[in-house]
Amino acid sequence: QTTQKINFKKMKEELRAELNDIDEDISVMIKSGSAGGLNPDFPKSLQLSFMSNLKKYHAHNSALQHCKQHIKAGKKHMEKPMKYEESQVRNLQGILLRSMTTGVWKDPCAAYIKKMQKRTDIVSSLKGMGENVESVPKMEMPLTFDNLLLGYNG
Repeated sequence: QTTQKINFKKMKEELRAELNDIDEDISVMIKSGSAGGLNPDFPKSLQLSFMSNLKKYHAHNSALQHCKQHIKAGKKHMEKPMKYEESQVRNLQGILLRSMTTGVWKDPCAAYIKKMQKRTDIVSSLKGMGENVESVPKMEMPLTFDNLLLGYNG
């Protein structure tokens, strides 16, 4: 049993070390532009418009999730607000997808996405092992054309 405890502790330490390495790699990738994001070559007005629509998308998507939770909980009269939020999400999703095809937003490189996925897996593993991960900085999965097409939640 003590060997298992030691191995478990060692596993946690190794995961923490791997998480630190991944965070360093991600930081380098962000600085080099591999993380994607707004294209600085585009006019500021188009960048601001895109970000404004993305912010609205997140707000309506959050409200939609809220409506769905209330419906699951049995709250009445949520169908109309839910339909409104669904239409807003679909509308903004279309606007954002069209904007992305102009190049105002650059998708992150595949290596960056893999690092982010690995990071999420490690944090989940640590959490599953009973580790306190509150001190681990939160990082969102980056916006890509493909995940917006599938209903990006950010």
